[in-house]
Amino acid sequence: MLSVFPELFILSFFVPFILRVVLGVFFFLEGWSFFKERKDAFRKELPEKFGTLRTWAPLSVGAVEIGIGLFLIAGFLTQVAALLGLIAAVKFLVFRKAFPTLAPHTRLTYALLSTMLLSLLILGPGAFAIDLPL
Repeated sequence: MLSVFPELFILSFFVPFILRVVLGVFFFLEGWSFFKERKDAFRKELPEKFGTLRTWAPLSVGAVEIGIGLFLIAGFLTQVAALLGLIAAVKFLVFRKAFPTLAPHTRLTYALLSTMLLSLLILGPGAFAIDLPL
C-alpha cells in the first residue's frame, strides 16, 4: 500500500533520537525524584534483615537511574544504557507490589517503557549521538 506522506521517510533517522531523549529525560527525572522524595520511604520499606543494603540501596537506585538518563540524553553508549534501562524497567515491573516506593507507576507504564527501550536497543542511537558504529 502506498504511503500518505512518503516525504516523511527521510526523517526516519531522527526517530531513535526522539525515543532516546524522551527515555533519557524520564530516567533522569525518576532518579532525581527518587533522591528528593522517595529515598527515605524506600529505606523504610526494606526489611531489617537486609542490614547494610538498607543504607546504600536507595543511593544506588537513584544514581543508576540518573546515570542511565544522562547516557541516553547524551547518546553515549546508547545500547548499553538501553539494556540497563530495560533490566531496570523489568525489575520495577516485577518488584512493583513488594516495593511500591521503588516503582510508583502503573504496570502499563513499565511495559511501555520496556518496549521503547527494546526498540532503542535494536534501532541504535540515531542522530546527534556520540556513539560510533563499529
